[in-house]
Amino acid sequence: MKQMKAAYSLIAILLALVVLITGCAQGGKSSPQSNPPSSNSAASAKAVNWKYESSIKEPLTASSDKQETRIGNLASNQVQLIIPGGTFKTSTEITMQNPKNVPNVNSSQFTPIGAPIEILSSAETRLYQPATITLRIDKEKAGASLKAGKIWVVYYNGKKWECFPPANTDAATGTVTFKTYHFSLFGTATVNVEEQIKQYTHSASLGALAQKKADKLVENLVANVVDMILLDQLGWKDSSTKYKIISSLANDDEYRQLIDLFVNKDIEKFNRTLQIFAGKKIIEHIDKASFLSCLKGVTSNVNAIDAASTAAGYIAEGQYAEAARILGEKFSNSLLITKLANAGAEIVQYNIDLWKDSEIEAAFQAYKDGADNKFWGYNVDKGDFEGLWNQMRGISTRLESEAADREIKRRASLGLPAATETELNTVRAQVKKDMEDNFKLRLSQESELEKEAARLQSLVDVFQNSRLLETGMYGYSESNDTVELRLDKLFHMVKKILRDTSRQNWNLTAFTNDKEISANDMVSLIKAWYSTDGEKEYAKLLKDKFGIDLNVKKYILESGKPVVKSVTADTKDFFSNSFKIIPGSAVLGPGGGQFSSGIAWGGSPTRYTGFMGSIGFWSGPPDGISPGDQVNIKLQLIPSYDTKTTASFSESMAIIFNKQPVGEISWTNISKQTQVDKTIMFNIPDGFKETAFDIEIQCAVPSGSGSLIYHYILNPEAGGK
Repeated sequence: MKQMKAAYSLIAILLALVVLITGCAQGGKSSPQSNPPSSNSAASAKAVNWKYESSIKEPLTASSDKQETRIGNLASNQVQLIIPGGTFKTSTEITMQNPKNVPNVNSSQFTPIGAPIEILSSAETRLYQPATITLRIDKEKAGASLKAGKIWVVYYNGKKWECFPPANTDAATGTVTFKTYHFSLFGTATVNVEEQIKQYTHSASLGALAQKKADKLVENLVANVVDMILLDQLGWKDSSTKYKIISSLANDDEYRQLIDLFVNKDIEKFNRTLQIFAGKKIIEHIDKASFLSCLKGVTSNVNAIDAASTAAGYIAEGQYAEAARILGEKFSNSLLITKLANAGAEIVQYNIDLWKDSEIEAAFQAYKDGADNKFWGYNVDKGDFEGLWNQMRGISTRLESEAADREIKRRASLGLPAATETELNTVRAQVKKDMEDNFKLRLSQESELEKEAARLQSLVDVFQNSRLLETGMYGYSESNDTVELRLDKLFHMVKKILRDTSRQNWNLTAFTNDKEISANDMVSLIKAWYSTDGEKEYAKLLKDKFGIDLNVKKYILESGKPVVKSVTADTKDFFSNSFKIIPGSAVLGPGGGQFSSGIAWGGSPTRYTGFMGSIGFWSGPPDGISPGDQVNIKLQLIPSYDTKTTASFSESMAIIFNKQPVGEISWTNISKQTQVDKTIMFNIPDGFKETAFDIEIQCAVPSGSGSLIYHYILNPEAGGK
């Protein structure tokens, strides 16, 4: 019941953050550009006449009412228009034709293909349902461009031509299809690479604006996990602790790392890190004497009592890191946090996708500059959002419907009661308010967005100059990748390189520093990745140039002067069913150390599943690990059972130090215990003088066996032997 209350409070947070949750673009995936062309393209721009042969000899007309209406034939007219029933409030006459002439096009943007079409209606130009337009392309003349995704839709907005990618390209039939909520002048064209890049960087800069919402979402998740631990589980009533924690986040480096995990969609690691982070912040900001009394008063169940007692012991001993781990892992709902984090990640992604919708981008431009009927069918004054929303018609209805559908699915996934119609109406109404807020926010940050787009463009220029966008070079093939997909891959590599090198950003200088990596170094790493033996070459370059070994999994070392320099973890799967490692942490320092880890496994069909956790402690002299040092390994088994599990079975765990067995323990499980705790003690062997050592933990259960290996490298600066 307490966890369900936590779920209610957290879902309220998500409801408050459902800002313009739209799906993928209906008209096209990218936004039409309204920015002026760059100086280079402007210099080379040339207005040319669109020459074409009409495919519609006489205007085609039809009446659209409550039934679906189809106009045109792909075979004879090279175009087909499908208008759903209910697109207009009353019966409306529709005319489709090839115009006698069209405004000149900018040759720096695109090269026209085929004949443009003009669609006219006797009623309003904004539609209540999206119409579908399919255009046939001459495969003999433009088949290669069609396969490469270079054939886009073009539209005249009353002042200039705009272009956006179609919703669907079928190279086999030679057709492109898109949806529209307004009728006007359309056509198709081969879009130049420079125009595709400009639109990509424009959309990416807008995506960065939506990404900032992740900060607020993560902040609320931290606050609610703190509530989950303190209020729901421990009955701690002092709300000031939570506010102290939230106030401390702004300059917290670990919090920024937590946001990075969320942004990078590493939800599993985000979950684990969030739990420990929340526990740590509680320990930092709570009155410890009062909190010890609170822990001693926990009586809800045996496991909670044991966890509270263990945490209290660690606090009394000053081992705050371990106390934080216990609080985070034992008193928060990992499954619920994961579900909420995933739901939050979806919200952020929807906000990113929002600005790729050509219809949403057009609505913003109409809000920003005002529009007459020729601009995407809008007739609205600058800044008149109410009038704009009313004229969006089918778009606003679609956004409201999609928001309600997602809320229904989200509640179901979280195990919450179904939303009432009143609650769904609240969600629908919120879409309009959030849309207006987003438009105002973007308007206030237009100059910053232009700077970000220019910054991204400068990096793409480096890619181009380095031949990373040249067909046939470094894994780029137009038969497999569009320009957009290639840029997606390159910027994905940028994120990977930043993570692997622990850099916060990139720069355009010739030098890499502690916080930023140079664009030239990134290019070198990207080229290594796309070489014949890519992953090995990439890893080698990281090690040679940056001293980073990708084969060594780094853990956070919390001691002031760590004995351990780096740590890796590996697994051995001795059976065919599911088996995975759940990384823990390693903490080693002069005078002592500890580590924790876990293994999860399951049978197929399931006879026995579970989780094996291990926590090790040892004490030693200030100069590092020495022969004779005592090591205590606490092993914890958390199994689950089904009806096929036998009533009695054997289990065992063993410790191997540098490939030599140093301790083993076995037992018989006769009561289907839900938690088994065992301890193995051993001493560092005599004569140990290595600069590195392994501790392997083996586990054997009815469904199989597995092991964890921790590899420790002693830091010479700490005096390790």
